[in-house]
Amino acid sequence: MNNINPWGDVVLPSRPEYRLSAMLLTFFLALLNTGVYIWQVNYASPLADQVYNMLLAGGSVYQLSLTGDWWRYITSILLHSDPFHLGVNLIALLVFGINCEALTGKMRMLFIYLFTGISASFASALWQATQNDMSPLSGIPVTVGVGASGAIMGLAGTTVMYLIRARKDPSVSVADSLRYKNLLITMIVLIVLSVLSAVPDDEEPVTDNVAHFSGLICGAVLGWLYSAASGVRNRRMDRRSWLISAAAIGLLILLLFTCSSSREQQLLFERETILEDIAAQADALPSGQKNN
Repeated sequence: MNNINPWGDVVLPSRPEYRLSAMLLTFFLALLNTGVYIWQVNYASPLADQVYNMLLAGGSVYQLSLTGDWWRYITSILLHSDPFHLGVNLIALLVFGINCEALTGKMRMLFIYLFTGISASFASALWQATQNDMSPLSGIPVTVGVGASGAIMGLAGTTVMYLIRARKDPSVSVADSLRYKNLLITMIVLIVLSVLSAVPDDEEPVTDNVAHFSGLICGAVLGWLYSAASGVRNRRMDRRSWLISAAAIGLLILLLFTCSSSREQQLLFERETILEDIAAQADALPSGQKNN
């Protein structure tokens, strides 16, 4: 019986055959993140304050995201705060993305990336809103959430779940099972290192890890559902996969619109204050920069 694995059709599975065609989505996402960062730095950063520049570009801050700017959950996963942030995420995307794409296929991976990224951004905003002091006398905390970390952790969670199920699949050869085991251990170690690297300090709030864990959990749940419904060897979006995706999208949309239309007076006050600060900085720009 020929052994078929997601990295290529081979009879002897001693080493996986990573074909370029099986990595195209991962490379596209890496290029997209890089291109958006170049645009962000050169065309979307007119203000002196970097935080407000990220808000102008579409970063997520709970005072805006929870009071109507739900679209920031989407745009924020394409933005990055600095070259180091981008570089670390690109490396993680290549490591986790290539394996996830090989195991799940392009359509599932794209959905997982977007769904877990948006969910992680949403969870981060909710966490910030519960942690910050809402008293008008305490000042207005402005913590902008940007980056694809939640989406990448989602890919990692899905990959781990697929590898766990693949090892138990009776149709998987002994050689492939051993390879899956080694890859699973590697993925888990990388996930642990990724989480530890985001341990908060005095300048970085704990919400980063909230986004990481939210993405990881959502990715693991999707990986379990997809692999249970369609098997670990089916890389195409079949009817069951579409139904799972549609149900997940429906639930996410319901949560976003339910929780992102707050009329809480303090939140609305902080929203208006932030928008006024951005407008004031924009008005202070030289006339030539205002047109850019």
